Amino acid sequence: MRGASGADTSGLLALDTGAGFLALDRELAQRLGLSDSVVPESSIHLAEHALLRLSIGRFEMDQVSPILIVDGRVVRRVTDRLVLGLLGQRPLSSRAIWIDFDTNTMALIPVTGRARSSDAGDTNDADPRGVASLEVAQRVESSRRNLRGLLGARARPVPFRLEGDGKIVVRAHLSSPRLPELSGPLNLIVDTGATKTVLFGDSLADLVRGSSEWPTLRGLTVPTLLGNSDAHVALVPALELEADSGSVRQLGVDVVVMRTELSGALSSVTGLPMHGLLGSGFLQRYRVVIDYPDRILWLSPRSARIAGRPYEYSHVGLQLERWDAALRVVAVAEGSPAARAGIQVGDEVVSVNGLSVRGGPAARSTPDVGRVTRLLEGPPGTRVTLAVRHAGTVRTYRLIRRRLL
Repeated sequence: MRGASGADTSGLLALDTGAGFLALDRELAQRLGLSDSVVPESSIHLAEHALLRLSIGRFEMDQVSPILIVDGRVVRRVTDRLVLGLLGQRPLSSRAIWIDFDTNTMALIPVTGRARSSDAGDTNDADPRGVASLEVAQRVESSRRNLRGLLGARARPVPFRLEGDGKIVVRAHLSSPRLPELSGPLNLIVDTGATKTVLFGDSLADLVRGSSEWPTLRGLTVPTLLGNSDAHVALVPALELEADSGSVRQLGVDVVVMRTELSGALSSVTGLPMHGLLGSGFLQRYRVVIDYPDRILWLSPRSARIAGRPYEYSHVGLQLERWDAALRVVAVAEGSPAARAGIQVGDEVVSVNGLSVRGGPAARSTPDVGRVTRLLEGPPGTRVTLAVRHAGTVRTYRLIRRRLL
C-alpha cells in the first residue's frame, strides 16, 4: 500500500466480504497520510484521502477510495497477527474471488458480468434473486462461461444480492430440532471475516420454531468493530442455502447466537431485515468462488478430507484474546471446568502444559491464540495444566477436559 504522504507499507489484510470497502487501522492510516485529523479510538470513519496504490500479488489498483478507518486492534487480538486491515468488496467488485482452503490460496480473477439494461438483480423485495428465474439462469450461465475450468462438476450456484455498501445477501433456512422441518427464509450476509455463522437472536424464536431447544454453550463473547457482545454457541441440525434449482444443505452446523446493535445497523445499510452472517465455518467445507459481476456464489464440496477440530467443544471453557503481550481470558463458558475452578474474565494465561504463551504477534516463538486454543482442546477426561495470573498472583490449575456441546 502506498499512501498520499508517499509512505508505503506491506503486510497482511484479512479478506472480509462482510466489509463494503477497504478498511485500514487508525494508526496506519495516519502514517500513510489518508487522514488529516486524529481519528478517535474505537470509532469508524471515512478517510479524507485516497490510497495511491494497492498491490496484492499481480493485482494493482490506483486511487483506492473510499477507505474506512477502524480500530485494527480488534482484529489483531483475535487473529494474533499483525493485520493491517480488512479487504472488503469495493476493490474486488470487478472480479471473481476463488478461495481454496485445501491449499490456502486465493485468486482474484477478472471477469465481465452479463450485460444488463438495468440492475434488475437489486430489487428490494425479500428474495435475494429478486428477479424471474430466467434472469437468474442467465447470470448462472454467464458466470459458468467466465469461470470454466475453475468450477468442479459438483459446483452449485447460489444467486445473491449485492446490497448497501457491497454486502452479499443470500437466503437461508434453518431446521427446528427435528428434521426435516425448516424455517421460513432468513437473510444472511456472506462474511468471510466471521469465524462462525452468526445469528442475531432478537427475533430468532419467532423465525425458527423450536430454536430454544438447540443444544447450546453459553457464557461466550463475540468481538466486533462496534464492540463485544455476549453470545452463545448453538448446534443447528441443518442449514440450507437457496441455490439455483435446489439448495445447498449442511448438517450439524455450529452457529453463534448474539444480541447486538449490529443487526439494526446492517438492516439499515442493506434495506432488508438481516438475520445473521454466513461465516467461514460454513464456507470452509467448500471450494468457494464469489463472482461479484454476475452475483453468483459457487460452492463445490471439498474433495480432500477436512481435518477440522474434532475436540473443538471438548475443552476447559476459556475464550482467549491477545492484549499486547498477555493472553487474556475474555469469556468463561458457563458450567465449564474453568468456570468451576474460578478462572475469571481478565485473568492472564501464562502457560499451557508448561509451554509459555506470553509474547505477541512479533514474538515468533510464542504460540498464537489459535494454537493455544487447540492446546486446551482434547478428548473428554484428559487433563490440561494452566498457569494463570490473577491480581498479580500466578496459580496453577489442573483441569479435566469435558464435552461442552
